[in-house]
Amino acid sequence: MRCRSSSQSRRESGQVAVESAIVLPMFVFLILGILQLGLMHQARLMTKYAAYRAARAGSLNNADRSKMKDAAIAALLPLLARGDAVTKSAGATDFAIKYQIHRTALQGKLADFPMMDNVVVNTCGPLQKQLAGKAEIDFDDPAVAFPQEWAKSRITQLKVQVLFNYQLIIPFANATIYAIYTNLATSPLLHLGKDGKDFGGPKHLPYVLAGQAGTYVIPIRASYAMRMQSNPYKDQLPTSSSACKFSFRY
Repeated sequence: MRCRSSSQSRRESGQVAVESAIVLPMFVFLILGILQLGLMHQARLMTKYAAYRAARAGSLNNADRSKMKDAAIAALLPLLARGDAVTKSAGATDFAIKYQIHRTALQGKLADFPMMDNVVVNTCGPLQKQLAGKAEIDFDDPAVAFPQEWAKSRITQLKVQVLFNYQLIIPFANATIYAIYTNLATSPLLHLGKDGKDFGGPKHLPYVLAGQAGTYVIPIRASYAMRMQSNPYKDQLPTSSSACKFSFRY
């Protein structure tokens, strides 16, 4: 009777161990995944704010691309300083030092993967061909700002798109979410998107190489449009909006 009870107890403890081995990794991933997804949502909101800051800086500074990028980096600095050891060593609250590190020492590159920009600011409009004339465009000129067609009156809006290469930082969850996002482990036939592809080709090569090096990065984009408050210079405006993923209606 005692032997049978001991044997049953051993079987039950073995069953518990097997069940724990199956459930525990899933539970850990659930907790870590929730944390990482929460941080990704925060990054998305901060990228929207960075797009607003970049558009405002460009609106007040003649659509200057460098000033727009500086404004976007400043807005996203709390997130840029999370994933690398370079800026974390500057101290938790030393905003000015971290800002200078990203602008000068890192030159806007990811500290853990210098092949990739951490923040990219693209001017989506107005285009040079839409503002023909002098090198400096008078944004308050009624002929430019208020043409008869309502759609063309939006020409004086500065349209900006910010790309934030967000580095996933939660261990275990970062590699899993990155694999789910890129679909690199599955056949291209199973991928979503145009022509059965959603992640591939030369433009995605830096993300693939970063993942292979253990730095998991996901691009986050946000756009903002704001009426110019200073005269834009033609050489600061793009010739096309092909770099922008989201289209603006003119």
